[in-house]
Amino acid sequence: MADALLHSTVKAEVARLYADHFDLTTLIETGTGHAVLTQAAADYFDTVVTIEADLDAFTASKALLEPYPNVTVHHGDSAALLTEVLREVDEPCVIFLDAHEDIEGGTSALAAEMKAVSVDRHDHVVLIDDVRLCNGWNGWETPEGLKGYADLWGYHFEVVDDIARLTP
Repeated sequence: MADALLHSTVKAEVARLYADHFDLTTLIETGTGHAVLTQAAADYFDTVVTIEADLDAFTASKALLEPYPNVTVHHGDSAALLTEVLREVDEPCVIFLDAHEDIEGGTSALAAEMKAVSVDRHDHVVLIDDVRLCNGWNGWETPEGLKGYADLWGYHFEVVDDIARLTP
């Protein structure tokens, strides 16, 4: 757990740096988990929206995040909810994709999330955690596939500290 907490503080700092650079005030996160990144983001971003598929993790994080009025916690399929959240937020934001579960049809949540971001009209900063897991197995994205999104959007792409970074 200590390594996860340390990594989450690094993720929060990365999100803050991109928010500062691109003047973004909203963070959307998939894969809430223990809500460590969410809590750190709540202290910095004006608005934080997080989506968790696992009911136990959602219930625990919802209670943990109750004191933060600027945080909204959703339970459900991140790809389906991400489209709705992006429509509601309706502004460029930092999107931190950290959902790793497989969804129906043998594809990863990440592949479906990237498609949801692709159809949104705003120029978001997209950060993808645990890029080492993107190995193409069972429908998962690959780093080359992620770079393909960046190329399609006219974005810069790099991977640093196991985080893929797609920036306008």
